[in-house]
Amino acid sequence: MRMYKIETHLHTAQSSTCGKVEAKEAVTLLHESGYSAAAVTDHFYKTRFDSYGDIPIAEKISLWKQGYEAAREQGERLGFKIYYGMEIRFTESPNDYLVYGISDELLAESPELFRMTEKEFKAFADRHHLFVAQAHPFREHITPADPKNIHGVEVHNGNPRHDSHNEKALAFGEEHNLILLSGSDFHQTEDCSRGGILSKTLPQNDREFADLLFSGDFELFHEDER
Repeated sequence: MRMYKIETHLHTAQSSTCGKVEAKEAVTLLHESGYSAAAVTDHFYKTRFDSYGDIPIAEKISLWKQGYEAAREQGERLGFKIYYGMEIRFTESPNDYLVYGISDELLAESPELFRMTEKEFKAFADRHHLFVAQAHPFREHITPADPKNIHGVEVHNGNPRHDSHNEKALAFGEEHNLILLSGSDFHQTEDCSRGGILSKTLPQNDREFADLLFSGDFELFHEDER
């Protein structure tokens, strides 16, 4: 049976200041590495939005999503699925959370999601069928979330420039019966194909991708299995 390889954690140079690869190139690299899809999860931080200056919030959203839009366009050229996500950080803590299932309509209604508390955002996510997973919960300066405030946890983070203590993340996820994720945390070309999930089906849109994550019906992939 064919298994579809999906990248869950991708940053672009257009929309994440730490991203060093343009969206078009990143999608091409993933496609050439055997992936069928990727979720663009650019940083959704107050500091990022402040850097756009004194312009309307709708314009800031448009600037922030440039990476996703460029990735989607390249994906359409290659027959490669792109899902709309974010890596959000709330003003109350330095923790990072991967969010899947977002939409332009949702961001138009609630553009400053980073002002919520983690508890408030979990309730918001449940109302809008968003899947929330804590990213790299055991990195330095990061605190494991209250399990009640997340659906899943990233237990394999492939970024080679950080020690994410993946073994601790796995133990945490298993202890609290959370849905387990793997992702490359793609920022630079060397990060390509260092993580992701393997699915028997290929979600056709953002809602189906969130459904897949909620189901837990997938396998984890990481660089040792390339």
